[in-house]
Amino acid sequence: MSEPVSPTENEPPPDEAPEPRRREPVFNLPPVVLAAIGICAAVFLLQQYVLDDAQNMVLLYDGAFIPVLYTGKYGFDWFLFTRPFT
Repeated sequence: MSEPVSPTENEPPPDEAPEPRRREPVFNLPPVVLAAIGICAAVFLLQQYVLDDAQNMVLLYDGAFIPVLYTGKYGFDWFLFTRPFT
């Protein structure tokens, strides 16, 4: 029969240190989802603590998707190109 392997034969040599284990992420979500959550949180904090009521209404009007603006009854606005992405 064969002899048992001593525990020192299984260990790597001292000059070859094993790589440290990678830590699991705190939030196991895709980076795009984390970015969207961060943008939403930043806009919320901006609305609550930085903007006054008039500035908040301008942000809502210029950034919100309002379908009636695409009927042709209203004038051309550059924000019409960005509203579908908000």
